[in-house]
Amino acid sequence: AHGKVKRIGIDLDNTIICYDMAFQLAAKKFKLVDDVTSLSKESIRNKIKRRENGEKQWQQIQGYVYGKGIKKAHLFPGVYRFLWRCYNRGVIIEIVSHKTEYGHFDTEKYSLRQAATQFLLENELLQNREQRNSKQLISKITFADTQQDKISYIADNNFDYFIDDLEEIVQSKHLTNVQSILFNGVNGYSWDEINNSLLKSWTEQELLHIVREVMPEKTISLLEKVEGRGNSEINKVVADDNIYIVKIYPQSGSHNRLLAEYNSLKLLEELSVPYLQIPVAYDQGLGIAIYDYIEGEKITNYGSANIKQMLSLLTILNTNKVRERFVNFNLASNACLKGSDIEVQIENRLKSFDEALDTHMELKSFINDQFIPAFNDILVWSKNNWPKSYTKNLPNSDLILSPSDFGFHNMIRTQSGDLFFYDFEYFGWDDPVKLIADVSHHAAFELSVEQERLWLNGCLDIYGQSILERYRVAWPLYGLVWCLIILNEYNKSLWERRIAANGVLKHKKERILLIQLDKAKKQLSKVLDRYDEI
Repeated sequence: AHGKVKRIGIDLDNTIICYDMAFQLAAKKFKLVDDVTSLSKESIRNKIKRRENGEKQWQQIQGYVYGKGIKKAHLFPGVYRFLWRCYNRGVIIEIVSHKTEYGHFDTEKYSLRQAATQFLLENELLQNREQRNSKQLISKITFADTQQDKISYIADNNFDYFIDDLEEIVQSKHLTNVQSILFNGVNGYSWDEINNSLLKSWTEQELLHIVREVMPEKTISLLEKVEGRGNSEINKVVADDNIYIVKIYPQSGSHNRLLAEYNSLKLLEELSVPYLQIPVAYDQGLGIAIYDYIEGEKITNYGSANIKQMLSLLTILNTNKVRERFVNFNLASNACLKGSDIEVQIENRLKSFDEALDTHMELKSFINDQFIPAFNDILVWSKNNWPKSYTKNLPNSDLILSPSDFGFHNMIRTQSGDLFFYDFEYFGWDDPVKLIADVSHHAAFELSVEQERLWLNGCLDIYGQSILERYRVAWPLYGLVWCLIILNEYNKSLWERRIAANGVLKHKKERILLIQLDKAKKQLSKVLDRYDEI
């Protein structure tokens, strides 16, 4: 086991199993909520409880979801990876769940405990005797009839840690001998954060194990860590004399980075699009993918030739967007299909700094005294000048296939002088205006006036002049988004992700924060100076 962690206890419902989708479908099935699209379990509960006889209806729907409806539930992102890593390190995992045998008002006597056990088996957390290589990631499951029974059991069983989504469990005065971790919620941790905090960096042994599982037919001879690119951890591996990249993705948030990148590169490979990494294999549960390695160097000097190469890739993507294979492709990460989406994104990013504002006075004064007044002014100006509807989605025909995080920072020059593009984690459907503005504002590079004109005009040639008016009024809003992206290092979970990708940063935090704050101030000045003359 890693360090002194030997036994971890974990709650089941809403900690390992996520029921949001299952509750949405059940509320619709029993006609208890009119519009359930994207409502969380909590929102559905509150709506149902406000109805006449709501308490009883809520208990009935719970019984259904935790029983027959459990097939529509899924594992929380990152939990499978955490359990797999514990298993490989010899850490014993036990589930302790407050779950009665049958649901309230259940006349059919459908066993909730059996349904949960079957779900864990189908999601490969319990060993399936009929499958080769099946693993027992969970050593034991204990069901308790009452919450008090559950707390007593945890207290008596020498867990090093107990992970639960309920504050009343985590903060129980009877559990002072156990280090409790609150999962999810406003003050809780994601599985990614729990992974980083308890298991720390991936060991070479773990990585070799993964590569052998994903590419069992290959002989692995060497593995070395490459400095991570931002949020993902990157390793280089030699297998059967070929060199590959093993990429470990963050597994939090609604956007599935692994599938966005792997599937987009797979489809583009089938279309013979040149100068892209070739996808080799992946494992969604573990959140890792393997790609061909491109030998080359990052681009530090960039000019019009590089911009033209970016434009030529966009031309290929735009020509192919009508193909059937892309019809059901996901939206790009943080896609903005209407003006109000950009506004919401700024507000959500601002909220993510709430915790940091209490401890970093210099950040607080920038946000409150400079950023928010600028945001209010620009918002009024953009809304007043927005062409057509600010609150209505663009029609699908106006969307493009966007690489999203696009630019020189994600390009490699090979020895032969070819330029390759990598990092398609955010790929998907989006407004072309967002892509154009993101390159204009990107924090990883700075375009000269001439380069910016070449970039904008080239994009207008590809996507049509009709988007220019929308670009003009969206440009400053995207500029504000970039002010907040630059400040991401102040956000605790993002900082931990950066550390996992590149450990060297750990000792430079304060200096990095001040550098980022200075960059954000310059970015805000640029937006304020130029926004009404774009």
